[in-house]
Amino acid sequence: IDSAGGTVAIDDIVTVAGTLTVGSSGSGQNVTFYSGNSSSVGLVWDEDGGTGSANGYLALGANDHGVDFKVFGDTASKYMEWDSSADTLTVAGTIATADLKLENDRGHYLIVEEEDYLSIRNMKTNKLYKFVLEEIDGS
Repeated sequence: IDSAGGTVAIDDIVTVAGTLTVGSSGSGQNVTFYSGNSSSVGLVWDEDGGTGSANGYLALGANDHGVDFKVFGDTASKYMEWDSSADTLTVAGTIATADLKLENDRGHYLIVEEEDYLSIRNMKTNKLYKFVLEEIDGS
């Protein structure tokens, strides 16, 4: 135990049977989990990061040293998966969203669900277009 820094170094497996609490309500602590690669971080909880000092920030990987992750739903074979080497997010399930923003170095569009149609706005030119939807099966 390093009494000056308040750290404990354990070079073995630690099993916690029960609840592991880091910090306390209103007085959080940072937590870092390292990956097997010496130049990357697996997961970081920054207790005072994010959009406000009280919000905290969760990072998976680090800039230019990403990690893969997978999040499962309650239904079999439904998940969201990030493949860091392919820079690809795969969703095996339904994506529910409000408006949809598409933006890269070539274009910038906003797709909006209107009451009776879909519209798409070119955010670079501010031109608005309407998707023409044609009913095909009558149901």
